[in-house]
Amino acid sequence: MIYTDEIGLLNKVLDHYKRINVDFGSGGYRYPSASVIGFYHMTDEQLRQSHELVKDVTRAFQVLYPAVQSSEDRINEAVIGTNLLEQQKLVMKSALNDQSISPFCYRIDAIWTGNTFKIIEINPDNAGGLEDSFDLRHLYKTNSNKHSDVPIAASRLADTLLALHGPTPGRIVYTDSICQVMASRLARILNKLSVPAIPIHINDLREDWLDYKWIYRHFLYTDFFVHEAGDSLPAPTKEAVEHFLALSLKKSVAIYNPLSDRLLFDKRLLDPQFVSSYLPANLLADLNRWFAASEVIDSVQAIQLKSVLTSSKVVKWARGLGGKGVYLPGMNYSGEDLSNGEWITQDYYAPEKIPVLKNGNWDINMYLVHGLFVVNGEFAGNHLRVSTNPVVNVSSGGGMIPAL
Repeated sequence: MIYTDEIGLLNKVLDHYKRINVDFGSGGYRYPSASVIGFYHMTDEQLRQSHELVKDVTRAFQVLYPAVQSSEDRINEAVIGTNLLEQQKLVMKSALNDQSISPFCYRIDAIWTGNTFKIIEINPDNAGGLEDSFDLRHLYKTNSNKHSDVPIAASRLADTLLALHGPTPGRIVYTDSICQVMASRLARILNKLSVPAIPIHINDLREDWLDYKWIYRHFLYTDFFVHEAGDSLPAPTKEAVEHFLALSLKKSVAIYNPLSDRLLFDKRLLDPQFVSSYLPANLLADLNRWFAASEVIDSVQAIQLKSVLTSSKVVKWARGLGGKGVYLPGMNYSGEDLSNGEWITQDYYAPEKIPVLKNGNWDINMYLVHGLFVVNGEFAGNHLRVSTNPVVNVSSGGGMIPAL
């Protein structure tokens, strides 16, 4: 149900949005979703299942994460094709095998089928949306079923960091101009939410850093190797990359969103057969309950599927991000190159469709995907994305709305 007719609530949200933008600023960068306005009513059953789903995934990750990190094959795969020097690759392998805590802050993308959630992707590699959680689209529903002015994900992250480190200074590290804006916004939000305020500073990866005991990685693994041409910030230097990699080997420095999170970004981990060697039967059954049925295929099989437009299967590039390399039933992708990398097929579940107000006009054909945030093993709010494109992704032009 959409609450666009509740003028009082709409005004409350807009007032909150204006206040937060004054307090924290947008830094001149906005997602292309700024003109999307709407509300999603999250039912008690959806809320109950969200908590249950996160608990099941967390239990499995506590076993899966160290097992995957200790897999030499997986670690070798993670550095193949990078532009690192051989010595840097050795350090990278050590960093990826740092046995860090299971993913600390990540997002589980899921479709609501009408009676249950089906997980279609897990994003642990610096999942997007957290730093925008003070926006009008992120007034998360609370356990008390009341509308909340405090976004659960950001406040839970602040509370957890404060409990772990107290007044010890921390750093949010970025690599490009977009992440710089978002890192600045997140630092100010976390400072505002923490009592006492957490002393958080932001740093370009290339800069000299002062003393610190913990850092929060606010860039993608791939940013080490691919830097957008024309970005106002220079690409990380070889020395900066080596410095950050070395941090993972220092047990005195806690890294949140460690590089090893990249290993779980691989969609092949959604295939129960692929992870069966890592997990006992009971945990595997827990994941199978929630995962959309997935199967790893090679590029030859993926190419063969181009000529078979089924109504029940999705084809996905195992390492794709930003909605790239995702082909839904009925899509004609005969001209796409599927000759490289690993792929998966996945059971297709049609996203919900909801009306939202976009650019002053009603759009009743927007698709919706749920993004269940997890902070330190607990459900931390629903990051809802909408788009006229059935491959719903903010970086591909989607928008965000709040779950109430």
